[in-house]
Parts: sequence; C-alpha cells; structure tokens
Amino acid sequence: MRLLLFAAFGLFSACAPAPLQSQTPFPDVVAQVAAPNDPGRLRVVVMGDQGTGTEVQRRVAAAMAEICASEGCDLGVGLGDNFYPSGPRDPASPLFRERFAEIYGPLKVPFLMIPGNHDESWVRGGDGADPRGAEAQVAYSRINPQWVMPARTYRAPQGPLLEFLR
Repeated sequence: MRLLLFAAFGLFSACAPAPLQSQTPFPDVVAQVAAPNDPGRLRVVVMGDQGTGTEVQRRVAAAMAEICASEGCDLGVGLGDNFYPSGPRDPASPLFRERFAEIYGPLKVPFLMIPGNHDESWVRGGDGADPRGAEAQVAYSRINPQWVMPARTYRAPQGPLLEFLR
C-alpha cells in the first residue's frame, strides 16, 4: 500500500484556481525525482507563501539550510503562492532567480512545487484569474531541475510507500 500525501500537497493548494482541464483523482503526469539515499527514510522540508523576496524569506531559507545541513534533507515541497503579489509570466523572469534559485538553490534538493492563487494573479495579487503564472512555472521546471513542476497537476512517487499528489 502506498501512502498518499494529499494533506501536505493537495489540500493546502485549495486556494489555487481549478486547473483548466478536468482533473482526475490521480494525475497522469509523473514527476521523476531521485529517491532518497535511505529508502526507509524521507526527510522533507516544506514551505508555502514564501515568495516575497524580503529578508524574512532569506532568513527562513537560511534556517532551512541549517536544519538540512545538520539533519539532512531529501526533498522540498512548495505549497503554493511562490511569488507575491503575483507570479512571473515568463520562465526567464529574474523573479525565479531572485526568489527561488539564489535563496533555495544552496539546499541542493529538488522542490516539488505547485501554483497558488497569487502565482496566477491578473488584475490584483491573489485573484487567481491568470493561468499564465502557472504556465511560466511549469516552463521554468524545464530550465531549473531543482524546481519540479512538470504540469499543473502531477504525481511524485517517493519509493514504494509514499506518493505526493497535486
């Protein structure tokens, strides 16, 4: 039997807009993420609503890096609202470098990412009315392998007993 982590990956994305296509209970796209070195243990660092780019975000990332250095981390999970007040519309946007690669790159673990309503804003931050933000984030995953978002909805198996769903 496989443990499905809906709570940490699916339910927290409840404020994200519905996908453009109909959604099945188990997405067809599967993210390929390296299995942990110890198949009996998975150390996950989780973050959400992190996309401010402020010193506070950098301090939280530094604390995450300290924990990962002392305890080890195998995987990161981003719960959405990756950018505030709204997400970039182009995968080449400097926001990806400034608010993700520079801050979380030193952790050297892949991050399973999902879009939130702020990532898909149109008229005002958080309105969730513009899917181009999520599309840019999916495209960015082809540029930076540390940012794992192969589609708006996907599965990410982690060994024989655990699977993340979005």
